[in-house]
Amino acid sequence: MKSILRAVAISLALAFGPAAQADDAVNPMDLVRALDAAWLASDWTEAQSAGETLLAHDRVSFMPESYRAGLHFQVGMAYAETGDHAQSEAHWAQAEALGTPRHEILTEALPIAIRREDGARALAIYRDLDADFPDARNALSSGQLHDIIDTLNGAGDHVAEGEALELMIAGYTSDNPFDHGGSLHYLRIRHLTQTGEVDAAMALLAEMTSASGARRLRVLNQFSPLWQQPGFSALTDPRAETLDMLARSVADSEAHPDHIEPITDQMSYLVDLGRHAAASELAAAAWRRMQSGDTFEDADDYTNWLLDRWGHAELTLGHIAFGRATLETASRRNEDGRPNVNQLINLAYVDLAIGDDQAVLDRLSSMEQRGASEYGWLQVHLARACAAHRLGEPAQMAPSLAFSEEHRALDRDGYFDLLLCQDRDEDAAAFLLERLGDPAQAENVLMRLQPYDTQYPAEHFPADAALREARDRIVARPDVQAAIAPIGRLEYIQMHD
Repeated sequence: MKSILRAVAISLALAFGPAAQADDAVNPMDLVRALDAAWLASDWTEAQSAGETLLAHDRVSFMPESYRAGLHFQVGMAYAETGDHAQSEAHWAQAEALGTPRHEILTEALPIAIRREDGARALAIYRDLDADFPDARNALSSGQLHDIIDTLNGAGDHVAEGEALELMIAGYTSDNPFDHGGSLHYLRIRHLTQTGEVDAAMALLAEMTSASGARRLRVLNQFSPLWQQPGFSALTDPRAETLDMLARSVADSEAHPDHIEPITDQMSYLVDLGRHAAASELAAAAWRRMQSGDTFEDADDYTNWLLDRWGHAELTLGHIAFGRATLETASRRNEDGRPNVNQLINLAYVDLAIGDDQAVLDRLSSMEQRGASEYGWLQVHLARACAAHRLGEPAQMAPSLAFSEEHRALDRDGYFDLLLCQDRDEDAAAFLLERLGDPAQAENVLMRLQPYDTQYPAEHFPADAALREARDRIVARPDVQAAIAPIGRLEYIQMHD
């Protein structure tokens, strides 16, 4: 968005100059700034107004067609954000007439429909991509397809969900060679189970490669019709699924030796299996290669991921100084051309898990100069509120606690952990019970409560261990157990070797 508005502003400035703009009753540069500010604030009504006024300005007609196309494209997006499809399509038709490819419009419109939980709209967009733009369809991630299906499933539209799954399984092949779309088979199994087609669901189990899907099949009550079927347990073994995914990522690395992405995939699976030393060795080898000048094709996109996973593997091995230093190296690297606040925040959470609360506050003290998304700010304030509480600094805690409470819907799991950090067990239990009672959240909440093998060793991460003990204490309460029972069950599965 910013690049389009910057181009428009430069075009106006060069074409007419400050004197000409001053003669206008409405300065087009002010409209550009208003549209930019509205977009950043997600004020879609204001973005629509500023965009319409800008497009109607007589000076805009002198801009290059590509800039006018970009404006129509973005104003159409603003209308899509409020569900005004007639206006969005009208602007997109203008953008298309001025040279914007239709598939680019559809690709950008899809996540808006998903955010709005408009399953019918999302499916209509996918149908168009599937029928007319197969390359653009295959450029979607399997995660986006998963979101479309989840939106339809959440609305209870099983007919449309079935149609979408058939289209996706028949036609979609990700153009990312490392995105194998394993969750699609899980989603198809879910659909078949919900529509009573148990035999067909069981027949698909052997084709599924998804450890997270296997866990959900084993513990959520909606899959109980499958639990007593012959072979169910063996076909839904999360550890076996993880070993299969590890083998596939090794094959991906061998087929694409100049890519980091499959290396980071391997590291994730190795960590899931408790093989932290092997994960660290993979990262070290890739890093030595890069330091020698022999880089990877996707180094710009995945070096930070490599360093992040390497640092966490080393932390889990108890190599605290080296793990922190590796994460600090990642935090100093730009991300998408901007300061890397994600890794800085990740580092603060490592400090929090260790119990070095002053380091949390010190590390995050530069965030006001760096800036972040609303979600990023929530992570900052959750960490600050926890650290300040443990330091006995109520004045520092208060503004972060207020921000966290106001924005908790962006990360309910993080807010739950904050309540535990602040020893507010009753509030934490009430919040958890509220979430377990919400059908839209209940299953995902139960999956977050599943017992997993511990990653961080308690001797080096006492604060993390205390948080896990508090979480287990809340989950063990009779009222929480009673709320879990209608949703599913808790099951520990040993993943580590």
